[in-house]
Amino acid sequence: MSDNHDIPAAYCDDPPRPVAAQKNLTPKFFAMLAVLFLGLHFVSTTLSANISLNNGSGVEFGQGMTRTTACDGNVKLRLTSGFLNSAGAGSYGLTNINLSEIDSSAGACANKDFVIKAYYKNLDGQQSLIDTYTAITVRDFGNRFAINAISGVTLSSTDTSTFNLNFDTSHSLLDSSRISSITLESADHLYSVGATGPGGGIIFYLSTSDFDCGPTLSDRCNALEYSPAGSIAGAAGSRWAPQSQPSILIGSAAQRTAIGSGYANSIAIVNQYTGVLGATQSTYQAGIARLYAGASLNDWYMPSRDEILELYKFAISNNFYSTMAYFNSSSEVAASSNWGLYFAQLGQVATQTGSKLDNNPTWPIRAFKAASTN
Repeated sequence: MSDNHDIPAAYCDDPPRPVAAQKNLTPKFFAMLAVLFLGLHFVSTTLSANISLNNGSGVEFGQGMTRTTACDGNVKLRLTSGFLNSAGAGSYGLTNINLSEIDSSAGACANKDFVIKAYYKNLDGQQSLIDTYTAITVRDFGNRFAINAISGVTLSSTDTSTFNLNFDTSHSLLDSSRISSITLESADHLYSVGATGPGGGIIFYLSTSDFDCGPTLSDRCNALEYSPAGSIAGAAGSRWAPQSQPSILIGSAAQRTAIGSGYANSIAIVNQYTGVLGATQSTYQAGIARLYAGASLNDWYMPSRDEILELYKFAISNNFYSTMAYFNSSSEVAASSNWGLYFAQLGQVATQTGSKLDNNPTWPIRAFKAASTN
């Protein structure tokens, strides 16, 4: 059984330094309240500024602490302790961490990592939050939060501004009667090829320089991810062109080939086939790719010629779809043909043209701006 108490937290934004408590509390007070947290100084990871959270004064129970972080100046951190029963004894442990009022928009905390750590008083140093985990990292995707799998820790969230970390009391939890501080650090998320992207897909391309992207090519991106839901089959009703419109020339708006241009191609294809000709959007590949909404994002699209080439390079190096044949791109060549390439052809460096009504699959992708890469 657990007797919960809300605990406010002083927290910071960079490698913390534990400080000693400024006042002594009686054992009875600890039995009631479980823990006292003190403020720390820190150097912001992205702002490079010294910030004092609460001037070193003691912070007591019953209220969350709202302070500046590197990505948001109005984040509230609240902790809950619970009395943990054991044979002939018991103790207070940290059972919940709540972070709220987070600005998860682009340019703020989107694509940031929140790193939570705990320190004991008397300069005992950083301690384990649960079992042997001395830090827990929560990633802000902008539209959702996520953590790596940790036994005994569950993440819940009701919106894009709040999350809860809940700790299973059957595990070894932080002894709240010994804590001097809980710290919060925020930093850019480091992306890598093969890792999960913000859309829940697999990152297959990272560039050291930005490229034009977006529906009008007015945005700047440096990364591509492909849908984890699988490819779009090249069967009847899901080919490059609608079955009833096999030889319509869309023109230069759908003939871009560069990395980042697939989104603009896909928009032009949908505008022509559905907007002008009235074809059902789910009957051709660019339309199906645009309907895909992985991670509740609406910016998925059919890759351009050069984007499908980068996906091919990733596929070959990772033994991914190495036996598949021709894959379509969104780059039109002529009224009845488009660019694509054979994934099964090892060492291929060029693309080929194919018929818009061939039974060739494609794959939804999306471009995004990675704050930092590794």
